[in-house]
Amino acid sequence: MSYKVIRSFADGTDKGADYPNGFLYSVGDVYPRSGYEPSEDFLQSLLNGRNTTGSIFIAYDEEPPIDVQEAAQETPKIEKKTRSRKKKDEVGE
Repeated sequence: MSYKVIRSFADGTDKGADYPNGFLYSVGDVYPRSGYEPSEDFLQSLLNGRNTTGSIFIAYDEEPPIDVQEAAQETPKIEKKTRSRKKKDEVGE
C-alpha cells in the first residue's frame, strides 16, 4: 500500500550514499519510495504521530482496507432506549 506525504520529513531509517541524513520526502510524494520497505512500527509512527516530533507525516493514499470481521468485533453494540410514556392519570392531570 502506498501513502501520501502530508508533511516533509527525512526518513532516518532510509539512509544511503546519496542521502546520508535519510531519504527526503516532500509534501505530495508517495511513501515509501520504490525499492524501500519500512518497518511496520515506523510506518505506524508516521501515520499516527507517535514519533519523536509528535507529528503525522503521511496519510492513506486510498481508504485503508477494512477487515469486516475485525470491525464487527470492535464496534460496540448500541442498545435502543425507549421512553416510557406516562398516562395522564400518572402525571396528575
